[in-house]
Amino acid sequence: MKLKEYISFAVANFANGTMGTMVGGYLWQFYSSIGISDRVTSRILAVTRIWDSINDPIAATIIDNGRSPKGKFTPYMKLGPLVSLMTIPMFIKPPFTGFWPVVIWCVAAYTLWETTGTFFGTAFSAMQTVMSRDQQERSNYITIGNLGGKLSGAVPGLIPVALEVLTKYMPRSRFYTLAAVLFGVIGGAAALFGLNLKERVQPPKQQQHFWESFVTFLKNKQLILLWTANISNIVGCISWAANQFFFIHSLGNYGYQTLIWTLTGIPGFIAMTIAPFFTKRFRPSRIVIFANLLGAGCMFATWLAGSAVGYATPLGIALTIGFALISALPGSVRDVAANICSVNTYDWCEWETGKRAEATSMVATGMLNKWIDALGKLAAGAALAFIKFDGRDGVVQTQTTKDGLFFLFAIPQGVAQLISALPYFFFRAEGREFDRVRAQLEERRKAVLETQPETAVV
Repeated sequence: MKLKEYISFAVANFANGTMGTMVGGYLWQFYSSIGISDRVTSRILAVTRIWDSINDPIAATIIDNGRSPKGKFTPYMKLGPLVSLMTIPMFIKPPFTGFWPVVIWCVAAYTLWETTGTFFGTAFSAMQTVMSRDQQERSNYITIGNLGGKLSGAVPGLIPVALEVLTKYMPRSRFYTLAAVLFGVIGGAAALFGLNLKERVQPPKQQQHFWESFVTFLKNKQLILLWTANISNIVGCISWAANQFFFIHSLGNYGYQTLIWTLTGIPGFIAMTIAPFFTKRFRPSRIVIFANLLGAGCMFATWLAGSAVGYATPLGIALTIGFALISALPGSVRDVAANICSVNTYDWCEWETGKRAEATSMVATGMLNKWIDALGKLAAGAALAFIKFDGRDGVVQTQTTKDGLFFLFAIPQGVAQLISALPYFFFRAEGREFDRVRAQLEERRKAVLETQPETAVV
């Protein structure tokens, strides 16, 4: 692989992450700023995620059966700039009033963004499974790619500081629109770098219906095992929703969110650069387990310490930041390790079944994740309603609601990390056993290349 490809993968990952961060981090707040209740917001997000899961099999079939001189996934990388720009309409206040017209506008804008994003996101995710056969190169480009992903979370993280300043001069809804325009243009320009990526591992040229490819996915037991870790997102979504409002309503300053993102992002960024040092010496699954257990402990400690000293006091805020810093370093290495585990499962599946079905597998896991996410959004809306949170402009929250936001900010996230660590105790596609699998797989590939060069995996 050339240096240009490593850099392009990181920049494209930055583009992909910027879109996700903008939508995932601020869309709920934008809906709140234009008067949509939290319960309706949770239903809008749930409905759109369910549609996206229905759209996924269509995208998977088209991508997995597609062929071009440059590969299966490369043509769909061209959609990246379009997806970035389609982020903008999601943050435009509807030019009309009325409950149903506004809801239809929001659902339509989100659905168009997700439908197009499915093709780009699936292709981009699958690219990392075919860019190289070499294990060290995989570790390197996954590490560098995650650095781009880390920046994609840090740059939109500056929004809360700007929000504190600029909303004195404009409505919050208009601020989010301007932010979406800015990051949509930045993300679109960055997505162009994805066109430099190359596919080197090409599966046999055979047409498969979605169901046939889906059966291959079901046979990838190691990938399904890792997917079960995502069930924790049903609980984790509650903390995600509380995080949207905890800093401004419970702590009284939205800028603390940027402070935490910046202070944890810098050491996390540094830790990610040395991830190959750890992935060479320790099994990736063990890294994930350690980081998740530490992260869960930090979230529980955050709630206990904040409850004891007062989470809104200077000491309470310092402890919240401190525990976030402690979990950030191993958490960044964990992201690389988890990606390596996921990519390894495709070689394992090819060894067991002779097939890979990368796009369908990516879409199938994504489809299942979106159903989980939909349930999580509904759970988040119910949790905010339970603590009687009202996110409309000008509403003053009660102390009970503020305490509830703090609890939801910390505890569900800790529980989710504990749950997501469990499957990695049983993961096999790594270590000496995986080395033997890869050696046997290479021998098979060579044999097929000698006998059937026109259909061989190269």
